[in-house]
Amino acid sequence: MHKTHYTGEAQIKTDLKTHFKFSVADTIGVSEDSRKLHWHNELEICHVKQGTGKYLINGNEYSFKPGDVFIINNDEIHLAFDDENLIMRVILFGSSILWAGGPNLLDYEYLAPFVETGIRFNKKLSHTHPHIDKVIDVLDEIQNEYDAKQPKYELMLKTLLMKLMTVIIRYFGNDFNSNLNEKIKLHDAQKLKDIAEYLEVNYVNQIRLNDLAQTFKMSISTLCRLFQRFSGISPLEYIICLRVNAAKDMLISTNKKILDIAADCGFTSISSFNKSFKHHTGISPREYRNR
Repeated sequence: MHKTHYTGEAQIKTDLKTHFKFSVADTIGVSEDSRKLHWHNELEICHVKQGTGKYLINGNEYSFKPGDVFIINNDEIHLAFDDENLIMRVILFGSSILWAGGPNLLDYEYLAPFVETGIRFNKKLSHTHPHIDKVIDVLDEIQNEYDAKQPKYELMLKTLLMKLMTVIIRYFGNDFNSNLNEKIKLHDAQKLKDIAEYLEVNYVNQIRLNDLAQTFKMSISTLCRLFQRFSGISPLEYIICLRVNAAKDMLISTNKKILDIAADCGFTSISSFNKSFKHHTGISPREYRNR
């Protein structure tokens, strides 16, 4: 897995705190947050500008190439992996921009590509589709308007979002490939979220598979199968990823000894820490701190 950085994350987080919950940013590589199981309240549209990799969205795997566009509904579990040279345009926005609730079903239709995935729409709008250029043209309009921020740009962005969703509904509706396993049991998704949140809090502790399975009242085989489906790795591998990510932050932000950082992040020995860290980053903890 190629390790890169994510340039648009800070701007996205800042923009989503405003009254007009809308953000557009070009991102380079995949952030450590995006490598973890995560979900959010905003709707997400991702346009792959450059590079290759894969998405895991609600337990379904999608490879991507330049020109692909992904539609991700709010609260869906997803994570991304990049091979190299990845640049993605990421749009995040609150659903109320398109539909504020109530009986206006015409406005609700704008949300159809998000809420009717697996029924009328695929999550992945392929770069090979004959009308994908129409989608990308509107995405360009959105980014230009967002960057310029002329007076009343919020109104124009809403108008362009409506245009984008109409283009998708018109040209990609009823394009669902029934060979893809788009549907996922809501119970499984919620269970996985509970496990991921538990591990985020407790990764520094020594966690055994048997204890984790008992905590969430399932067999070890069911736990591993569920985790593998959603994340592509085992629960224990995921815990190591969390520990390595925490260690990376501490190596940069503190002057603690590497031995102490290893212990603080849940590693039982300096040798296992060094081995895991190099496996995930390609360099030693000391090299990472000094680069």
